[in-house]
Amino acid sequence: MKKSLFVLFIFFAVSITGFAQKYPFEEEVRKLSAKLDSVGWNSGGTVFTGSSTIRMWRSLSQISIGKDVINTGFGGSKATDLARYLYPLVLKFDPKRVFIYEGDNDLWADVPTNEILTSLKQIVIRIHLVNPEIEIVLIGAKPSPSRW
Repeated sequence: MKKSLFVLFIFFAVSITGFAQKYPFEEEVRKLSAKLDSVGWNSGGTVFTGSSTIRMWRSLSQISIGKDVINTGFGGSKATDLARYLYPLVLKFDPKRVFIYEGDNDLWADVPTNEILTSLKQIVIRIHLVNPEIEIVLIGAKPSPSRW
């Protein structure tokens, strides 16, 4: 009896600690946020955020010369992921405008369109609750030929 209780206890302890699920992108967002904190940022600039299309936009700094622009894109994200990390990726920077690209990973994961739109609407509402003057631009999802 003691042995079976011990085995049950070990199984329970391992299942709680060893298999504890983290949120997707948690570590990536934490590292990105820390990196951006170290760079310094003036409020009132522009934030580009969303999935890998934004993250891998290499010429973003070239087309925005002389403007405060920050790229907080994180690869593979869906709209619900951006909603989860809205503070460390957008709100804490107190931007004047935000460009958001989400949608193609959602579609690829068979997220219904109405759920994607609901998530995006919630993101916009949350941003405007913090500051109704922030200009928000939703970038339309594009086809991803690598997935065809």
